[in-house]
Amino acid sequence: MPGTPLPSRPALAAVVDALHRFNAAHPWDHNAHYHPWILRQLPDRFGRALDVGCGTGDLVRLLARRAGSVDGVDADPAVVARARALTDGSPGASRIRYTPGSAPGAVPAGPYDVITCVAALHHLPFTETLVRLRRELAPGGTLVVVGLAREARPVDHALGLASLLLNPAVGWARHRGRPGPRPVAMTAPTRPAAMTFAEVAGRARRLLPGARLRRGSSGATRCSGGPPTSGDRLVVRPRDGRAYAGGRSPVPGGEETAVRYWGKRLRRTWPAAVAAGLLAVPAVTATAGSASAQTATGLPPSAAASAVPADSSSDVPDGDFTTLTPEVMRQLDAEIRRVMREASVPGVIVHVSAPGKGTYVKTFGVADKSTGQPMTPNLYMRIGSETKTFTVTAMLELVDQKKIGLDDPISKYIDDVPNGDKITLRNLAGMRSGLYNYSLDPDFQKAFFGNPDRPFTPQELLDYSFKHPVSFQPGARFDYCNTNLILLGLVVEKITGRPLDEVIEQDVAERAGLDRTTFPTNAAFPSPHAQGYTNQTLSGKVENSTDWNPSWGWAAGAMISTLDDLTRWARVVATGTLLTPATQAQRLQAPPTTIPGAYYGLGIFNVQGWIGHNGSLPGYESLTIYLPGPDATIVVLINTDITYQGQEPTTLFGQAITQVVSPKHVYFLPAANQAPSTSTPSPSGS
Repeated sequence: MPGTPLPSRPALAAVVDALHRFNAAHPWDHNAHYHPWILRQLPDRFGRALDVGCGTGDLVRLLARRAGSVDGVDADPAVVARARALTDGSPGASRIRYTPGSAPGAVPAGPYDVITCVAALHHLPFTETLVRLRRELAPGGTLVVVGLAREARPVDHALGLASLLLNPAVGWARHRGRPGPRPVAMTAPTRPAAMTFAEVAGRARRLLPGARLRRGSSGATRCSGGPPTSGDRLVVRPRDGRAYAGGRSPVPGGEETAVRYWGKRLRRTWPAAVAAGLLAVPAVTATAGSASAQTATGLPPSAAASAVPADSSSDVPDGDFTTLTPEVMRQLDAEIRRVMREASVPGVIVHVSAPGKGTYVKTFGVADKSTGQPMTPNLYMRIGSETKTFTVTAMLELVDQKKIGLDDPISKYIDDVPNGDKITLRNLAGMRSGLYNYSLDPDFQKAFFGNPDRPFTPQELLDYSFKHPVSFQPGARFDYCNTNLILLGLVVEKITGRPLDEVIEQDVAERAGLDRTTFPTNAAFPSPHAQGYTNQTLSGKVENSTDWNPSWGWAAGAMISTLDDLTRWARVVATGTLLTPATQAQRLQAPPTTIPGAYYGLGIFNVQGWIGHNGSLPGYESLTIYLPGPDATIVVLINTDITYQGQEPTTLFGQAITQVVSPKHVYFLPAANQAPSTSTPSPSGS
C-alpha cells in the first residue's frame, strides 16, 4: 500500500502562516509566563530591585510587592510613559521609579538585592550588559536573566516546531476560543536573537563564574516576523551548590535562555561566590596614654587614611587577589587567630570576598566577656570614623544637586570659623583645613572621660576647637581632624533643613540599600550587639564602654552598622554608586600622606590600592576596604580599641588578611611618631 504523501513546501508554509494568523488573533503575553518562575527564585522580602527592559512594568509591579524600592529601565520612552500610567495608583507605586534609556549605560547605580532582565538581553551588548548588571548586584543578591537564543541545533528546531503548535493552543485556551487584543506588554518592537545557546552559555560562564546549564523550553516573546525559536535556560549557581536552579519552564517550545546568578545573603546563608566584592578598612584610635598619637603631619596612627588618585583606581589586575581555596581559608583562620591572641582581642567578625574568587565569612571569640556569648555575623557594631564616609557622601550628593560647591568657603554656611573665609568644603573633607582637632583638647577630654554618658552638641564640640589657633593655611598639608566633619555635618543640615541623622539614614544609607545602618542621636544601641572594651579611661584600666554616648563623635564617628551592610557599603563608597562620575573622580583625587602608599581624598582613603576607611572609638574598631580590578572587599569588626605595640588591632588584622589574599597590596597604616604620653586619654573619633 502506498504511504501517505508528505506535505509540499508551499503547503507547509501555508500551515505555518495559518498558525501565525491564529496566534495574532489569540495573542498572549509569553514574558508574563516567566514572572511566577522568577518570583520563586527570589527571597520573600528584599531591599532594592531593578528590572532591565521593563516594558510596561508588569514585573516591576510584582517586585514592588516584596521590595523596598524598584527601578525599571526601558529603551522606549513611549513604553516607559505607559508603564508609569499603568503603575499610578497601584500597590507600592511610591516605591517604583522608571527610567527611559538603553542598558548598560542607562542602568541606575546599585547595589541591588535583585536584578531581573526578561527578553531584553538580545537587544543589548551582551558582555557589557552582564558585566554592568554583575557590578550593580549587591553581595549575596540575585540576578535572573531570561533571554533569546538563536536556533542552531536539531533540538532547537524541534522545540521551535513544537512551539508552533503549543502557542496557539495556549492562546486559544486563555481567550476561551475567542479572539483577543494584543497585550500592551507585547507592543514593543522585537528582533531575532543573534547568539546561539552555546555562545550564550559559554560567555555567561566566563562572566558569571559558577554557571550551570539546564535545558528547558518555554513560550517566548515572538520575534518580529517569525515564529519562536527553541532555546535553553542557563542557571548560574554558587559553587557550594546550595542555590537551586529553579523549576521547569512553564510552556514548551520557546526561545528563552535564562541566566540566574545569585548567592543568599549572609543573614540566611552565604555561598562561596557572591556577585560583588567586599572592602576592609582599619580603625582609628589614639592610645590610652597619649594625647594625640599623630604622625609628623598630624595623621592619626590608624586614621592615616588615604584616597587613591581617580585615574589609578582601576589599575589593579584581577590576578592580584588570591582565590579563596580551602587552603587559603585555613591560612586566614590561622592569621586571624594569631592576631587575636597577640593583641588580646575579645572578638572578631571578618568578611573577605571577590567575584569568582570565593567568599570567606567567619567570626572568632566572644561578644561578651562576662557571659562568653560568641561573636556572630549579625551583630550591630559601632563603626567610629567610617561615619565620615557617610557624612561626606551626604555632602557630595548636595554638590551633585548644585546646592553647594566643593570650593565654597565654609564661612558661606557657618559663622565664626577661624580662617573660615579661606577654608573650603574640599579642604574640610580632605583633612587639609588647618583647624584644631577638638578631640585633642584637654578640656574636652576631661569632660568626656569624666562622664562618658553625657551628650555633646555640635556647637560644644566646635567651641573646644575654635579656642585654638589654626595650625596651617588651608591645603598646606594633611592633618586628620574630627572638627572638619562636624562643620560638614552642619552644612548638610543647613542646606537640607533636616537633621543630619535623618539625611544620612534616608538619603545615603537607604539609597545604598543598607537596612541595618543607623545614626544614633543618643546612647541607644540596637540589639543584638557586642560589648565593647577600652582602656581609654581615666584610670587606665579596661572598662566596658558599650553604652557610652557617641554624640561626641556626631558627624565624625557616631554611626552603627553590621557586617552585611558594610560589605555592601564598601563597594558603594569606593566606586561612587550614589554620586555622579565627575564628583566621584574628585572624591578620589588626593596628594599622598607621609605614609608611603597612602592617600586621603574626600572622606575616603587609599592604602596600597585598598580604598575605603577605618573607624574607631572607645571599645570598637572597624575596617571596610575595597580593591578595584578584582572587585574584592574586606570588612573587619572588633569589640576593642586597645592597641598592641602601638598599632591599631584592625590595622594588624588588615595587614594579616591582605598578606594572604593580596600580597601585592598589603594594607598597613603604621602608628608612627606618637606624641608624648599624658595623664589624659584621647578618644579617637575615627
